[in-house]
Amino acid sequence: MLKIKLLQPFLSVVIIIATLVLVACAIADLKDYGDQAVKAGLTIGDMKKRIGVNPSDWEKPAYYLPNGNAVYVESVGPSVGYKGCDFHWEVNAQGRVVGYRTVGDRCW
Repeated sequence: MLKIKLLQPFLSVVIIIATLVLVACAIADLKDYGDQAVKAGLTIGDMKKRIGVNPSDWEKPAYYLPNGNAVYVESVGPSVGYKGCDFHWEVNAQGRVVGYRTVGDRCW
């Protein structure tokens, strides 16, 4: 029992450090996820097939931009733990992702 009590402060520090590392990695993953989709010129069909994506997010645009491009809103929370963060994907007339922005108070 004494050994476990002595290890508790150490384990707490390890858990805190591990949590901070995971959060830092996840933040980079959001940007990488968005940048890769744009760079690859993924289509609406490609986006529907991505792991963790809810295909219904891609059924119809949430709104249109003044340039005529459609915007699809993908909720990021359920798939990767970013509750309170959404991707707003800009899609051109050819159906290709050409831009994005993250919206929400938990996107960092």
